[in-house]
Parts: sequence; structure tokens; C-alpha cells
Amino acid sequence: MDFSPWIQSISHFIQILLQDIKNLYDQFGYLVVYCTEAIGNTVFASIIIPSGTFAVFGGYYARQGSLNIFGVIFFVWLGIMSGFTTDYALGRFLLSGPFHKFGNTWVGKKLQFTSHLEQSQTLLNKHGGKAIIISHGWGHFRSFLALSAGITKMKFKIFITYEFFASLLWSIIYCSIGYFIGIEQNELSTHLELFAFALFITLGILILAIQIANRFISKIIFSKTSQNTHDIVNTSAVPIKNNSDLSADSF
Repeated sequence: MDFSPWIQSISHFIQILLQDIKNLYDQFGYLVVYCTEAIGNTVFASIIIPSGTFAVFGGYYARQGSLNIFGVIFFVWLGIMSGFTTDYALGRFLLSGPFHKFGNTWVGKKLQFTSHLEQSQTLLNKHGGKAIIISHGWGHFRSFLALSAGITKMKFKIFITYEFFASLLWSIIYCSIGYFIGIEQNELSTHLELFAFALFITLGILILAIQIANRFISKIIFSKTSQNTHDIVNTSAVPIKNNSDLSADSF
């Protein structure tokens, strides 16, 4: 069976999509990078906005000359910091106060809100700031670590210090992936259809691999910590426990 027409159709569609994305980055560049990361790294928006993918695209177009790679890394880092600081503030000032029963609502139950918060709080109590650093590779669950840090009233200077380094590390990783994919584009510039198809497959494999790794790591960690969850959470609503001095023992 000849798959050439099928591959060509997909490649043509991907080329058009990439060109549209390129035009977006050419016109708004760093604003797109910052906004997608800042919004995409908040607890609700992260469900539908693949912020990591936009960071990869930023690195890719930096290689093409549309953006500066160091500028992309900076705005990705700043966006991630903004998103997680927002989650921290939501946890500290809303979920531990007037909206502390959000986990019992229909939306909260659909999102497994209370369950995720219990697990993330357990991780924070057991692993401290290290949980914040590692959580950036866990997809949507990472936002619950920031929420829990706010709910448990972790000292902001401690939270922001770990978040500073975690955001920088993952910004470099995501942008570097896109940048090195861009290098390969130069090698395949005379075979655009092949490159477009290869890029589509590569990104798909990378995203799938990250998701599988996230789930695998999460299951291992949660299986080791879930037995202690009932000692930390005493209500069925969003857990509220003051751990503002957590850094004394765990950081």
C-alpha cells in the first residue's frame, strides 16, 4: 500500500500550521511565550493549554532567527514563575479561606481536586522544596504543589526560591529541545515535507514519553506517600494545615 499521498497530505497540513505559528511568533514573539506560560501554568488553564509545547516552539523559532534563545528562556522562566505564584496566592488567600470547600463541588470532584491536594501536601511535608522542583515534570499535577504550598502557608520566600530554580531548569530543558529540533530543520531544508512529518512524529513521541514518565513517577511516589495522607488531612474538604515553618526541617 502506498502511503505517500497520506504522508504528503499530513505534511502539507503541518507546514501550514507551522507557518501560522511562525507568523504568530514573528509578530508577537516574547508576548506569546510569556502569556502561554503564565496562563498555562495555572491550575485550571493547564488542563487545556500545553505550555511546555509553546516553550518548545519558542526554542525552535529562536533557532530560525525569529527570536533570541536567551530571551525565550527568560520569558518562559518568567511566565512559569508568574503562573505558579498565582497558584500559590490562590491557595493561600482563597482555598484556605472562603473557597476551602471547592473540592466538594461538582467541578472539584471532576478534577479530583481534594485528592490531588492531599497527595501534593503529603509530598510537600515529606520532601519539602525538592517536590516543587521535581513537580514541573508531572504535567497538570505540578499546579497542585503550588496550591498546597499556599494552603499550608509555606513561607513565600522559601517557595519562590525553589520555584526560581525549578522554573529556570525546566525552561532551559524545554527551550533546548525546540532549539535542537530547529538545528535539524537546517539539515532538511530541501526536504520540507519530510521535515514537517518528522517534526510532527518527534514532538508526538516526546510529549507521549513525558506523559508516560510523569504517570510512572507519580505512581511510584504516591504509592510511597499515600499511606501517610490521613495523618496530614483531617477533613474531607480542602486540607488546611499551617506548615509555614516547614523549611526548618525539610529545606
